[in-house]
Amino acid sequence: MPNINSSGAPTPVPTSTASDSNPASSGDVTANETDAANATSAPQGLQDIHDEFATDGWTDAELKTYINRILEQPEPREHLSPLWAAVLNPKMPDEEHQDQKFYEVLSWYIDKSTSGPGDGRLSLREVEEQLAVYGQKYLATSQDPEQQVSRLQNWKFIQKLRLLQKEIQTRVAQGEGPYYPYSPRDMMTIDGAEAWNAEHTLNTRADFNKDVLEASYTRPVLVKYGLTYCAHCLLLEQLGSVPALAKKYEEDLDVKKLWWNPHDPQMAEITRVAGEQGVTSSPYFILYKDGEAVKNGYGFPDETGAGLEDFLSGHVRHDVS
Repeated sequence: MPNINSSGAPTPVPTSTASDSNPASSGDVTANETDAANATSAPQGLQDIHDEFATDGWTDAELKTYINRILEQPEPREHLSPLWAAVLNPKMPDEEHQDQKFYEVLSWYIDKSTSGPGDGRLSLREVEEQLAVYGQKYLATSQDPEQQVSRLQNWKFIQKLRLLQKEIQTRVAQGEGPYYPYSPRDMMTIDGAEAWNAEHTLNTRADFNKDVLEASYTRPVLVKYGLTYCAHCLLLEQLGSVPALAKKYEEDLDVKKLWWNPHDPQMAEITRVAGEQGVTSSPYFILYKDGEAVKNGYGFPDETGAGLEDFLSGHVRHDVS
């Protein structure tokens, strides 16, 4: 795949300042207009594909088709501008998020996992910088079959960034500032007293032996291992990804959480359990059957519980939706 680096992206991500008052001045409109303008010189077959998919945004499958057709062209680099615009114009969900916490969590995660100040405000410019980062990540993984999970994760994150971008643009239009506020303290909190967590969190070796090893003789048990200061683990926690995963597969397996921290003496026992299971970083998932681990690896389910389909393939029903 032709490389698109941060200094040479053909269609730059639109930027905004505090003086921006019209959300339509950046974001989706700019991407769509640039997309259409640059596609006019493409070969007819390629332009047909572009015009068919670009109308309402691009799914991952549509982008894959488009990229494959571009790579068949004599000069693929001639089509980088419409491709870049397409990558940054994902098809949006039918029902957009209205939950304030979703935007707070996403804002915190972007600030926490980048060079942002972590000051409780994620700026519109920072969102747009991350769109460029994840767009390039998507292209970098688009032609590697072994990275199909990473490719889809990158596409989904671009989609989330677009949602957040739109939300901040709405704040700008309402005179609330070109940023989204969040509470760093709230985002770093693990609510062990919450009903689902209280029932499904493993806190001791006895919990692990009874609720995982012994229980797995009755039906499979999936354990999510989370490091208490891991940004992505906390992202899953605040989005409710693991309870959503449990609901999605409730007829096939039980789902548990295990939090570990090698620097917390009060968590020494459960941290040793994690180490004995081969966990060295997180978020890590292990599936147990008949008292044994049968599948393990990193996993990044989203707020709907989707994202572990390949991981669980062969262990759950194929028609889980």
